[in-house]
Amino acid sequence: MLDFLQFDPPDAELVDFYRGYLICATWATGSTHPFSGELLESLVEFEPSPAFQQQAWADCKAFWQTHFARMQNLCIKHYTDWVQMGHDFWLTRNGHGSGFWDRGYGSEGQLLTQAAEQYSEIHLYLGDDLLIYGE
Repeated sequence: MLDFLQFDPPDAELVDFYRGYLICATWATGSTHPFSGELLESLVEFEPSPAFQQQAWADCKAFWQTHFARMQNLCIKHYTDWVQMGHDFWLTRNGHGSGFWDRGYGSEGQLLTQAAEQYSEIHLYLGDDLLIYGE
């Protein structure tokens, strides 16, 4: 899933943040199967397209680099991890009913919420190749 990073090995925390983001994106998003028309409750059974992986990586890396210290402090203070932080980035940027703002992080959570909301929402769909795309 991180094949495009083979020449730029990232920090383990960033990889966990990215993993949490993708896990949440596929879990929290439904779609219509392109062949059967079946409504899918989630996309966990499907792989992200290379284009979506790269888009997700770029957004995660930018957010992580800008807000690393704040998120690291919250991880320590609240016994949470980078996977959860990536999860909350997806939820918050897409306006779900949960995210940074409702974890008991106080003003730090509000600042992360405001930062995540600066990113536009991403709508995922299942392509004809049965890979996940974002728009």
